[in-house]
Amino acid sequence: MNHKNIVNRNLVNLENCEDEPIHIPGLIQPHGFLIAIDANTHVISVCSENVIDFVDETYTQLLGKTIDTIFDSELIDRIHQFQSKNTDKVTHFNLNFRDSIVAFSLHNSDNFIVIEGEPTDKYQDSQETLYNSTKLLLTCIKDSFTLKELSDAVAVEVKKITGYDRVMVYRFDESYNGEVISESKEDHLEPYLGLHYPHTDIPVQARELYIKNHLRIIGDVDYESVPLYVLNNDSIQTLDLSLSILRSVSPIHIQYLKNMGVGATLTISLLHKGKLWGLITCHHYSEKYLSQELRNTVKLYGHVITSQIDVRLLNEEFKVTDDVNNAVNKLLSNNLSFDRDSIEELFKKKHILNVCNAIGVSAMVDNQIYTYGETPTDADIKILSEALFNLKTDNHYHTNTLSREIKSVSTISDEFPGVNYYYLGYGF
Repeated sequence: MNHKNIVNRNLVNLENCEDEPIHIPGLIQPHGFLIAIDANTHVISVCSENVIDFVDETYTQLLGKTIDTIFDSELIDRIHQFQSKNTDKVTHFNLNFRDSIVAFSLHNSDNFIVIEGEPTDKYQDSQETLYNSTKLLLTCIKDSFTLKELSDAVAVEVKKITGYDRVMVYRFDESYNGEVISESKEDHLEPYLGLHYPHTDIPVQARELYIKNHLRIIGDVDYESVPLYVLNNDSIQTLDLSLSILRSVSPIHIQYLKNMGVGATLTISLLHKGKLWGLITCHHYSEKYLSQELRNTVKLYGHVITSQIDVRLLNEEFKVTDDVNNAVNKLLSNNLSFDRDSIEELFKKKHILNVCNAIGVSAMVDNQIYTYGETPTDADIKILSEALFNLKTDNHYHTNTLSREIKSVSTISDEFPGVNYYYLGYGF
């Protein structure tokens, strides 16, 4: 044989998935084709096995030929224009190719130009939808105050314009554990809003790809991967598909989606200050393909969220501050003073929860426990107070992972994983 595939055959399982080289699978999804040409000679060096379905020639016929022997001048001109820009970004355009409209994508990968083509016959977009999406985008910005309100509006509008069954906005914490903070879904679906996911659900290399390539689409989770081929005497071992739109997805992730009953997905990265802040994740429960125009529209909605993060967080901080000030004023409205004699009266007022932005507040004064709201038992409060006293810095300590910080309070942390502790000394 004069040809060989470059499929990565390293076995992947749940034990080693964090080391899976997902950027070099040597495979693509079958709803399009991929050709990689040498950037200097324009010789076809890599070709997907299914190319015959799109260009009427087999990969064995194409490998080793120059690109101008199969593509017309319009596409060749686009490739030259792309090269002249010397860009590290992906270029998208639609062309009439072999009697059908094909969505093309061009990007650089090492010393190759990767050409991907997707026929648009499965798309059902309209110009009216794209026009309306612009108006909806402005409405999202204008009618929301907090980041949560903006995310809620984006989820609703992305579902309207794309038609996915479920759209979620997913936010990461500093350790990349995730939470679904917004959701728009079909009524019959189980809600995912508020669910939390561990950082292991999205391994490090997957997060890196989300930073490089801001969009990933899976049109049909039941697809059969298409291998990439090179000439047998070629030194090419792999092709970096980090920026590829057709890149085949990890089989572990595919099984994860199948276990959830998902048939197709679209994922948009939300980046803030160079880091992965969150995702817009769209699920459909049958196969679904989206045009490049609508993909770009969803990416634009993602940019709106990330561009507004700092502004909306300041809004939220202002609101929290305002609420705390109002709560303090209400606590003091009856000339209540903060001395030992007024502790019991203080803990009878619900406004104390608003001051602390908590579900429960407790204080231990001279070994006497005072509580309001949802709190541990008096005995557990004493145990917790002693443990937190030793962890405090400048008389303060806070955590949202109590069980990790203090092993001795695991029974308390099961119900109260987050705590904000202040030591007030003897001058209360």
